[in-house]
Amino acid sequence: MKRVVVTGMGCVTPVGNDPETMFKNLCDGKSGLKLIDDTYVPYIKPAVVGEPDYTPPTKITGADTIVYYVVEAARQAIADAKLDPRGDDTGVYIGNGAGGVDTIEAGYRAVILKEKKLNPLTILGMMSSSTASAISIEMGITGPVFA
Repeated sequence: MKRVVVTGMGCVTPVGNDPETMFKNLCDGKSGLKLIDDTYVPYIKPAVVGEPDYTPPTKITGADTIVYYVVEAARQAIADAKLDPRGDDTGVYIGNGAGGVDTIEAGYRAVILKEKKLNPLTILGMMSSSTASAISIEMGITGPVFA
């Protein structure tokens, strides 16, 4: 059996955008859910969501919202571990079932509802590997990248 060692932690969640805040808020029973109006999700009225309160410092071309969250969490984890991930000795492995839901939603609106033109980067934002790829690119990691 191979061992896994957690060397650093990071997170962007509805209850905190760093591990310490998240843990404290969870222990205090704070909810990250909020009621949203019908302009966000017009076909679900009203809707309750858990969404991080996070604004990315820079934009990544064609990136879905989820990419910003995972890149920030990776930055925190790397800083916490005090490691330099650059090069091919480091890999990125992420478990996720789909790419960006915001991109999938926008694609649905463009193709099915014909509300606007389809963004040419839609497929890239929908791919489950978009999160792992973004971490690799942003961190200078040239080792294996899997999602």
